[in-house]
Amino acid sequence: MQSFQRFGLGILLSIGLLRPLHAQVPDYLKQPYWDLVKLNNLRQYPAAILQGKFLVAQEPKFPFAYGQLALAFEKAEQAALGLAYFDSLRQQRLDNPYVYYAIGMLEKGRKNFEQALGNLKMCIKLDPKYAPAYLQLTNVYNEQKDLETPASYFRALLQSDSLNAAAHYGLGCVYLFKKEWPKGAAAFARSLELDRELIHAYYLHGITYVNQRNFQKALEIWDKGKDVAARLNDIEWQSKMTGNVGNAYHDLGQSKQSVSYREEALKLARALGDRRQEMVHLSNLSTSDNNLGQYDKAMERLLLALEIAKEIDPAYQENIFWNLSAICNHKNDYKSSVKYATSALKMAVARGDSTAVAGHCINIGVAHAEQANYTLALHNYERALAIKKRLTDKRGVGFLLGNITAVRLS
Repeated sequence: MQSFQRFGLGILLSIGLLRPLHAQVPDYLKQPYWDLVKLNNLRQYPAAILQGKFLVAQEPKFPFAYGQLALAFEKAEQAALGLAYFDSLRQQRLDNPYVYYAIGMLEKGRKNFEQALGNLKMCIKLDPKYAPAYLQLTNVYNEQKDLETPASYFRALLQSDSLNAAAHYGLGCVYLFKKEWPKGAAAFARSLELDRELIHAYYLHGITYVNQRNFQKALEIWDKGKDVAARLNDIEWQSKMTGNVGNAYHDLGQSKQSVSYREEALKLARALGDRRQEMVHLSNLSTSDNNLGQYDKAMERLLLALEIAKEIDPAYQENIFWNLSAICNHKNDYKSSVKYATSALKMAVARGDSTAVAGHCINIGVAHAEQANYTLALHNYERALAIKKRLTDKRGVGFLLGNITAVRLS
């Protein structure tokens, strides 16, 4: 029977806050900013553009408003208008780093990498401690399959100022992309020593330990990040950090504890209107339910997540279909298991992902075998076997040969 997948622990590369909102923002603009975030989360981009322009007009050096406004222009497919708008602001104030950041984000979205890099570096030159620019600069270089250049650039900045938390953070991002987990952990730890409110560093620091299978350490880091976000009343990062604490408890085999944190994270995401985080938290909650044998509740959550995925991220449906198939197997509802696994298979084929195709074929084969549909089971096992042989997956080949023998003897 297939394993049950959980969601949402990839590297977070969005334009969200990397440090607390209170740092550079007047109190009277904090709620309007969260209104802007909510408008983007609800995909109400024209209203978000108006709200973002209002915030920038009120406080020209409101850093996070520029990122959210650039996001609204991009999602509304009005990047050209956004570039013209930000360029007019740039001409008014050549020393505003966040205008260059917004231009860099829009150019990145248009795959104009040289322009993106130039603007992001100008942002860093004008505000060397603005961490979002370091993350996005690394993103652009990564898309060009070049991680040595940003590493050298960040090291040069650290030679000038070894206490620059943002530069240590940027170096950590490079190591994360390179999957050099211990080096990444050290870089993020140093960034947090220098700036304990650099919230995204907690997020990525924890990921370095997850990839080293040290879930207890990841839990400790994310729990600190959760407390920082709560103290600063940062709902966005409260939701993400609380969810990750739940993920860590799940990985430690403590499903009951994971449920309470994941449910709290879900409430916070819904309060912010963050449909993507709502989808992720619902999906992750279903893994806890599954481990606790609460299959009906798990299915209910996954079906809610599936509706959100259809609306905002169709590609996410594949993992949800996989998990729905697993739940149906637990309930001995093998016909439904085949239905969901077949939907996942179609998506994997469209993506050209041979490993996923083999996995889905195995799941379909298992469900058919349980129904004594041996011809269909054999067809799916043999399809998966051909892929496993091509991938030289000896363990997978051995497993499938055993299943094929069992079916032929039935």
